[in-house]
Amino acid sequence: MKKLFLIVVILQSLSGIVFSQNYLTEEQEREIKLSNKYYWEEGNDYDADRAYQNAINSLTDLIIIDPAYQNSSREEVLNKMENNARYGRISQKGMVCVLVWVAKDNLYETENIQQCPQKEPDSSKQVSIDSPVLLELKNCKDCKEVNQVVNCHGWIRGRINSSEGFIHPELCIVAVFDANGALIALLDQEKLRSSRMDLISGQLISNPETKFQKEGMYLWYLQQK
Repeated sequence: MKKLFLIVVILQSLSGIVFSQNYLTEEQEREIKLSNKYYWEEGNDYDADRAYQNAINSLTDLIIIDPAYQNSSREEVLNKMENNARYGRISQKGMVCVLVWVAKDNLYETENIQQCPQKEPDSSKQVSIDSPVLLELKNCKDCKEVNQVVNCHGWIRGRINSSEGFIHPELCIVAVFDANGALIALLDQEKLRSSRMDLISGQLISNPETKFQKEGMYLWYLQQK
């Protein structure tokens, strides 16, 4: 607990460093928010330190609920953020706005992955799939396996429970996880009448995003580059 407190203090103490000069350009802000390479959050306050702390707290909460980090403790996430998080001010009138971000690849351990895992197809799941990557995703058991496949094939990942940043979210594949991080559905691209086929069960589900979010599930939007 003392170590966790120390990490929080270190993160918070960074806020006083050249805040008055560390403004982001519009190009930098767009890259962070729209490239899908980063987790990011903003913090607002009339005091720069409190704005930074608000952003750090929101970013930590965002990452903790991501299925890829379901088995990570808050201390582990803060530890990685201590080494990898970056920040900058956004120019605006009134309250101070601080943007804090961290590259997704810096949080999830991918350096030991040499090649994509090859799994035997599950014969009990009879949905016909032409894409080898979708077949790999369909046979994943949990969020960590899904994240590994996505990393291997260079797919773009959205923020959890959000399609923000995708021009055509209806063309995304959507992985659905329960509170324990288990993969319970893999939704194909959207069909007519806001329906998607669950590639695991073979069921055509109407308004699946709304249905699963109401049930407390986590949705992860994925798309091939």
